[in-house]
Amino acid sequence: MRRGLLFVVLGYILLFSSPVFAQVNLLTNPNFENGINSWTIFGPNWQPQSTVVKEGALSALNTIGTIPTLDYFASLSQEVTLAPSQQVYATVQLKTNINVRANARAGLLLQFMNSANAVLASVQDEDGGLADWRQLYVTAQAPAGTVKVKYSVFVFAPQSESQTGGIAVGGQTYFDEAVLTTAVIAPPQVPAFLSNPGFENGFANNWKRVLIPSWIVDDQNFTQGSFSVKSTIDLNLTPGQDFFSGASQDLRYLSGPVFASAQARTLINPASTGLAELKLEFYDRFNPAPTVQPLGSASRTLRGNNGWGRIVIDGTGSGVTPPVGTVMVRVLVLTYAAQGNTAANGGIANFDEVTLSYAPLPPNNRMDVLNRGFENGLNSWSEQFGFPATTSPTAHGGSLSAKKTVGVLQPAQDYYSQLFQDIYYNAQGTPWPVGTFVYASAFVKSNFSPLTKNIAGLQFEFIDAQGNVIRNAANQPIVVLDRIGGQTNWDYKYLRAQTPANTVRVRVSGMEFARRQDAPLAGDAWYDDFVFSKTTPLPLPAQRLQTVNAGFENGLRDGWDEPFEQGEITTTAPHSGNYAAEYTVRFVLPIDYFAVATQEIALQGNTLVRASGWVKTNIDPTTFAVGGIFVRFVDNSGAQVGNVLLQFVGGQINWTQLNINAAVPFGATKVQYYNFVYAPLGSRVGDKVYFDDSVLSVGVPIALPCLIGGNPC
Repeated sequence: MRRGLLFVVLGYILLFSSPVFAQVNLLTNPNFENGINSWTIFGPNWQPQSTVVKEGALSALNTIGTIPTLDYFASLSQEVTLAPSQQVYATVQLKTNINVRANARAGLLLQFMNSANAVLASVQDEDGGLADWRQLYVTAQAPAGTVKVKYSVFVFAPQSESQTGGIAVGGQTYFDEAVLTTAVIAPPQVPAFLSNPGFENGFANNWKRVLIPSWIVDDQNFTQGSFSVKSTIDLNLTPGQDFFSGASQDLRYLSGPVFASAQARTLINPASTGLAELKLEFYDRFNPAPTVQPLGSASRTLRGNNGWGRIVIDGTGSGVTPPVGTVMVRVLVLTYAAQGNTAANGGIANFDEVTLSYAPLPPNNRMDVLNRGFENGLNSWSEQFGFPATTSPTAHGGSLSAKKTVGVLQPAQDYYSQLFQDIYYNAQGTPWPVGTFVYASAFVKSNFSPLTKNIAGLQFEFIDAQGNVIRNAANQPIVVLDRIGGQTNWDYKYLRAQTPANTVRVRVSGMEFARRQDAPLAGDAWYDDFVFSKTTPLPLPAQRLQTVNAGFENGLRDGWDEPFEQGEITTTAPHSGNYAAEYTVRFVLPIDYFAVATQEIALQGNTLVRASGWVKTNIDPTTFAVGGIFVRFVDNSGAQVGNVLLQFVGGQINWTQLNINAAVPFGATKVQYYNFVYAPLGSRVGDKVYFDDSVLSVGVPIALPCLIGGNPC
């Protein structure tokens, strides 16, 4: 009896502590696992889909199209009975892929309605641009007269952007995991650092605007990346009152003095009241009502005509200390003109690279990487292309790192994104002397599917006086890269290079890349602990003594280089494990097909090397196409020492082990292992060669027979 009672009590404990009991979702089919059934559909272009989901198997997708002569608006909604004074909480997971210059938005809307279906009150949360999955959140108390609440997810684009050829057309929004409940849901924590400070994602990522029609994302005038934002003074938008237009973010105040800056340019009639301003407002609460006055403020104003320059709020260098009781800092860029002052009409102000920092601001021409471990958020870092970075508690050192996520771009294209700082030779911005050695290191971590060719890494680019990446004699951008791929823990990346002619800035970046076909599989990369030096060489990476990722279980981007034709990872009948490398013969140009996957290891005084690789071929036996392995010895300069040693097979050969034992020739300091495929022009297109368990190491030779062309030596 006691045992039975114990089970009953335990059952009740589990029931009352379960998430389902604690939070009753008032929505039907909230996760879209039954498609968009049970939802009231308004507007076009809704569909369930399974490619991009937050949880489960399906999410809801809306693609912005054209509604002739109207703004584009589409929604999914449900109505739920609700009594007055009840507090309700609503969330949804949102992912957007919308042109960052568009004013299109997607969001969550709650409307409280009476018995006549009149809306008594509403609350909403929204986002746009390029944004990975994030939670939208609203909460409100039902006003008097409420009989029901309408929960909607929506997509909106103004008519000017959604007509045929408009910049918002084709933008995609995904919704998943919708929740409406009377159980308390804690709000997301207010961020402490600015998101999207350089407006590379337009006004997405927490920017809130006042007088939206006055703002645009400007792709013609900017200081870093590809965009800034521009406000145009137009008193016709505010008849009978002063003109005020702002873009702001609300941030959680940490402690101590704060520093703020922004890049700005103005074209405003000097004889008018028009102005542009960077402003900080300090509040004693979060989400203050519009009538709540700040505890204090600090600002910096520009009037008249000013070229790009940095405006600073720094308390003459020691920072601004917020008033006692401050819990929130509002960072605001704005334009203003007095009522009726038509001389201000048409005045413009651009803003870029907004900063709120708890450390002193960097000099205009920085000579070192600042905020190298992201302990000050993303301050001092710029971004361009792709989805914006976020800070992450997954850190190599300290408490924060920078995180970037691969996403699908529209129109479909390869994905590339970078987070960077530009380093000058001196405070005056003098060009770098030609041939100056520069060094950089960082720790990078990746979580990509091994099936992809996604990479993340540390990169050098060299920027000229016009802001362009310097190119070599073949008109290719000069890029120095050390990268990782697959699912790789924190890895030390190292760069050493010399500055080419006309270098004004050395760009140090954390980069992320995915092929168009791999982007839907997403994946994340983290960056931490950057170091730059122009005087002292940095510690070299540990030298390899054997191949890494020999069985391709972490894809083709962990340890392996493919300087010629590219292979793919296959799950079809590997020699061992889950994956093998697959190469398919093709002829893009009228030349022989040649592909390699290679690694290099250090000899460190060893006199013997051993190489072993498993190879499988599906080749027309009437051709001379082959697949195999070879080793090559080099000295410190990379010059070949001694002969190349190789083994190969052809025709229809199942998994076969190829082996090479070799003595190290005099002068060699490194040895290179190659899996290779060769097919002379005219070979059968589509023939395949597979590789697995490719091992190169130094030490005792392998006591196994060798093969040439599948036959014993």
